[in-house]
Amino acid sequence: MSKPTRQRTHPTRRVLGVAADASAPEVKAAYRAAALREHPDVSAAPDAEQRFLELSTAYGNALHMQYLSRLRSFSRKSGAG
Repeated sequence: MSKPTRQRTHPTRRVLGVAADASAPEVKAAYRAAALREHPDVSAAPDAEQRFLELSTAYGNALHMQYLSRLRSFSRKSGAG
């Protein structure tokens, strides 16, 4: 008997607060909103700098994952690999 499949949210997407199947514009909008809210120059929270670094790293990882996804898609279409 197979287990029911459920979509997991990648930790990167969880930090940004978006769904696992969020589009690139949704990820970008979530990052920009969170970055404006969490920026150390704006936020009075004591961990604002750490939180901002986590957001920036998560966004960079999300961009990299999208790049790899496009690259794999291209490789499959072209028959390379």
